[in-house]
Amino acid sequence: MSTIYCRGAAQSLLVIRPATALDADALLARGVRAADEAECRKMTGAGVPELLHESVAQSDCAAAVEYEGRIMALFGVASLPLCPLLAGRRMGLVWLVGHDDFERPELAVALARASRRFMACWLREYALLGNFVDPDNKTSLRWLAWLGFVIDRETPVYGPHGHVLYRFWREQGKAKGRGAT
Repeated sequence: MSTIYCRGAAQSLLVIRPATALDADALLARGVRAADEAECRKMTGAGVPELLHESVAQSDCAAAVEYEGRIMALFGVASLPLCPLLAGRRMGLVWLVGHDDFERPELAVALARASRRFMACWLREYALLGNFVDPDNKTSLRWLAWLGFVIDRETPVYGPHGHVLYRFWREQGKAKGRGAT
């Protein structure tokens, strides 16, 4: 992955580059969004510190998003084993953990636009992209819908401590309309 420079509203410059373990440390030192911390706990029973380094290390592609020289977010995709239901093709588990800066509209818009480029690339490599999202994580739900993911609100799944989660996915060659869920 090469470095990508994105301009958002007000000419804010985001730099998206390959992520390292040091980027995970930097994001953890700045602090992560409370919604991301809650989502990790609901999904796995563990917090972001326990999962972030593992996510960066195990991802096929992990990216760091910088704004004004500081880490704003980390995101990526990790392969799941070949799936017989997908005719032996790969599924990618997508993830994103961000700082509160992610909530700033001009930065969120720039990141969302850049995310579309990554999704297009990843959908050439994976038959299906997906994961789980906390129904209370409104920012993530909007981002996923904007990226064309299907969000299954009708059939919730439950985390290890009984918390409700929604499945989301996007198939190769298929996308819901902008903002659809």
